[in-house]
Amino acid sequence: MSGIFRFLSLRSIFLIIFVANAISFSIDPSSEISAVSSHNLALSSSLSNSFFNSSSSSVIMSILLGSRSIQLNQSASGYVLGPSLLLDNLTHSRSDLSILIATGTNLGHLSASDGSGKICDAGYGPTAGVECDLDLDSCLEYETSSSVNYSLNLSLTFRNVSRIVPVNSPIVLVPPELLSEMETSSGLEPLIVNLSGNATIIYEVNDREFDGLGCNNNLELYSVSVPINSTRNFSVAGRQKLVFLLSPILPEQWYRNNRFDLVVLSQSPLYNIDNYVNGNLSQRRTLRSFDAVSQNQSDAGGPSNLDYQILWSHPTEATGVAEFENLTLPIPLERQNYSYSFIYHVNFSYGGPGYLGPNVLSVNLTDSFADNFSFSRLIYSRMLSYGNNSDDGRSILQKDQYLLRENSIDSYFGNTEFLASSFLYLLPLGFILVVFLLRAIRK
Repeated sequence: MSGIFRFLSLRSIFLIIFVANAISFSIDPSSEISAVSSHNLALSSSLSNSFFNSSSSSVIMSILLGSRSIQLNQSASGYVLGPSLLLDNLTHSRSDLSILIATGTNLGHLSASDGSGKICDAGYGPTAGVECDLDLDSCLEYETSSSVNYSLNLSLTFRNVSRIVPVNSPIVLVPPELLSEMETSSGLEPLIVNLSGNATIIYEVNDREFDGLGCNNNLELYSVSVPINSTRNFSVAGRQKLVFLLSPILPEQWYRNNRFDLVVLSQSPLYNIDNYVNGNLSQRRTLRSFDAVSQNQSDAGGPSNLDYQILWSHPTEATGVAEFENLTLPIPLERQNYSYSFIYHVNFSYGGPGYLGPNVLSVNLTDSFADNFSFSRLIYSRMLSYGNNSDDGRSILQKDQYLLRENSIDSYFGNTEFLASSFLYLLPLGFILVVFLLRAIRK
């Protein structure tokens, strides 16, 4: 019992706080994350002219030239390329997290009648020959201009939080309400992104007419609306972590078998684990390394030169760490109703006579998105004793004065926490005894 009270003493708390403040944060993948995110956010100009056949729609534009009707196939696409940060197919709540939108068209044009493949447009049509006299009225016809106007909305949904954002740029910031909700994602919950709207394609055609003396300009406008719809889901890694001390079960242990074994539940994959003893780094284990990889967008029917990058991790050998992926909902063990997808069994040992007495054991966890979490406990290392001798054969009286004081009867009963708690437990019994004595005296 006294060990438990010492574990909760003010001295212990101050020691834990002092050591925790002395711990420096471990290495993290911030540079790789920033580099990939910055690279993707710089793709704005390329995204506005990126046609994805897999997410395209087509309509027919009918152009009347005299008595002839020419059918042009007009296609447009809007594609949710992905978030600005994607690591092992996971995204993460961060202030600059954005969704990248690729738009593009594949337009039909007025083609020369001679099969040359030339387009009768403002550059070629006015000087062309009869191949651009498309209605056979002895006057050349050609496109003078074409344009595309997009009217798009981006709908983002995470759990029960939804927001609709007008798309005025190829890069759309994720609203803060969603970022806040995403911070507690288990690691499997999806951010649902839907792009919808239409692309209006406008052509201006000079359908020149012969008036008996020459050909006069006759400008006509044609427009069609192409529907756009693209939906993609992206798993979200949260920030929450939960740590359980597996060994020792009590805050005391034999100094020849000192352990600090943990079970860690995390909403993001861990990147690095640092173990500290009394504020000094004792062991560092890095679980993975990262590479920036350019996704080949031709697999999605997009342009192969669109250099959208993601981060892929490569596991490294980390002694004493076991990693599992399994959705865990430890409702009886915590106040918040959080779930965790990544489970770690972390073993750490330390030892020797130099660690006799109280030691602050700490671990600093850094996840793959550079979030840090620290966990500390004050644990006593003791020798076994029988009679007046310890397990090394020497008399207890020869030990360090601190250890002698910790193991003496005076310390056991003189501990202020022990006396205070004993007083609280015995107070009701004393009150009952006083009442009984007073009644006996009156009789």
